[in-house]
Amino acid sequence: HRATATIEAILPAADVLSQTLVAHVHLPVQAGAWRPGLGVSGEVQIGAGDVPLAVRTRALQPFRDFTVVYAKVGDTYEVRMLDLGRRTDEWTEVLGGIEPGTTYVTDGAFLIRADIDKSGASHDH
Repeated sequence: HRATATIEAILPAADVLSQTLVAHVHLPVQAGAWRPGLGVSGEVQIGAGDVPLAVRTRALQPFRDFTVVYAKVGDTYEVRMLDLGRRTDEWTEVLGGIEPGTTYVTDGAFLIRADIDKSGASHDH
């Protein structure tokens, strides 16, 4: 049986060994398919939404008083100061500061940051 429902409450204790939580979900009546205490598995969606532009959260780096990504421009990297929106562990919404299709550093951005800090490389405002 399958059902879509909203979690009403989650008990504060979890079973570490079985990696389970107890949640209270009001399920629709389906001819006795759901009984109190019945173990089930499920998927949980926290939220969803479309954004016009997003970057990988791990690409974000601090630069002075800004959060930036390092954009590849020819053979060099330049700082792109971003105006950011919503953030998840994986993606961060970009409201301004970089154009769609811009190549930016995702993995190892901290190494680029160290090089830029040492060399005083260019950045855009």
